[in-house]
Amino acid sequence: ESVGRLGFLKLTTLGTGRPYGFPHFPEIHHRRNRLDARALGAGQSRRNRVDDDRIWSFEESLWTADAAHYEESVDDECLMVLPTPPFVFTGQQAIEAIVAARESGGPFTSLYDFCRRVDRSRLNKRTVEALVKAGAFDAIERNRAALVASIDRAYEFAQACEANAHQGGLFDGGDDHGSSTQEPELVRALPWGIKERLTLEKTAVGFYLSGHLFDEVEREVRQFVKRRLDELMDSREPQLLAGIVSDFRVINGQRGRLALFKLDDKSQVIEASADEGLFTAQRHLLRDDELVIVMARAQPDRFSGGLRLQVQQVWDLTQARCRFGKFLRVEVNGQAPDIARVVREHPVRTEASEQGELSRGLGVRLHVLREGAQAELQLGEGARFYPSDAALATWMAQAHNGQARIVYD
Repeated sequence: ESVGRLGFLKLTTLGTGRPYGFPHFPEIHHRRNRLDARALGAGQSRRNRVDDDRIWSFEESLWTADAAHYEESVDDECLMVLPTPPFVFTGQQAIEAIVAARESGGPFTSLYDFCRRVDRSRLNKRTVEALVKAGAFDAIERNRAALVASIDRAYEFAQACEANAHQGGLFDGGDDHGSSTQEPELVRALPWGIKERLTLEKTAVGFYLSGHLFDEVEREVRQFVKRRLDELMDSREPQLLAGIVSDFRVINGQRGRLALFKLDDKSQVIEASADEGLFTAQRHLLRDDELVIVMARAQPDRFSGGLRLQVQQVWDLTQARCRFGKFLRVEVNGQAPDIARVVREHPVRTEASEQGELSRGLGVRLHVLREGAQAELQLGEGARFYPSDAALATWMAQAHNGQARIVYD
């Protein structure tokens, strides 16, 4: 009975009042047997909270059949803090139209079935697109990119079904699923990566619901950043850490401008700061929702009672590959990769530093496989390249079985 149920939540105002400061990610707390959310506003510190009686109640309109993959983020007994008030998932008319269609015809079986049965005069394409990006159709089809690309086709199909509602084909034989109502295939589209999926999800919902931006890079990053934020130690020695930047802002301090932000690696969120010199030099790296690898000192935070970071160096993932990677190992079996083309398209980069010009690149080692034998060949300086994601994808496309990976240890 639950298969194909489409799910999302609507908000109802239970009171009015003043908003206060908000966190970047939702805070979840257990609370009775319903979903509540405090509406929060921007521009004020969380430490300067004021009494607020603005409460938004989540009313369960629809829910996904396979909601188990949301259990770590949302359950049926939680309090969620939302980022901005007033927060609206979709219009009341659209909700009523969807609920009415499901109650009269049962769970939806596909995007085409959904568009055919719901009153489209009360539900436009932008609303459907927002629902797809929020994950409301995940129980029906997990490839959100294909669903978004198919919305126009689904509306055309629904209009054709409506026009042919009282007509029948010669060979339909009374079958409701004859050629006149046969659903076309979804538009073929590559599934979104974790970052793109979560970014669009946040645009639609207001926060990340089905995952974390750190998920996409965690496996590689943990090869050289061993310490998680929840394992941070109060030490005078700099520590190598990684996480996603959030709540980035710049303030005027006694010693010039100071960049403040939060660093989040899923294990913990911690406050961090960077002085004006570092922020100015690395402005393009220190942005919300971006991964950074930092060398930082942990200091006691007199406000929270925990620790905060004083950042001394910052790298993005590509720069960290150059700094901490030893070489790229590429498997070869019978066909040599086009090394010259990769080096030409992704050359080593030269950057100015306090020590002079700095060359950023990574060497290559071929792991040659032949029948009954194998060997490793270290290529010379002429094979060094800049290890961007695009460069690594090019190496993987030429490697045996796609085996091309950076060795850190």
